[in-house]
Amino acid sequence: MRGGPGAIAYMLVISLLMGLLVVLIHPDYRDTARSMLRGRTEQSSIWIDNERYYPEVVLAPSGEDREEGADNGSN
Repeated sequence: MRGGPGAIAYMLVISLLMGLLVVLIHPDYRDTARSMLRGRTEQSSIWIDNERYYPEVVLAPSGEDREEGADNGSN
């Protein structure tokens, strides 16, 4: 077995390949990836379920909103 940084790099590559394999094989994850690439996450069943399950997690506002001082709920 490799040691140090080589082992970490090896694990990272294997993890990325396994994640890609899951996205390619599982239709729900494939649809979510397509929705994300198109910018239409509201069409993804996994995205919708995650929004319901994790209501406290909010995506950061865009740079334009931050400049205007938009409230992102992190008071």
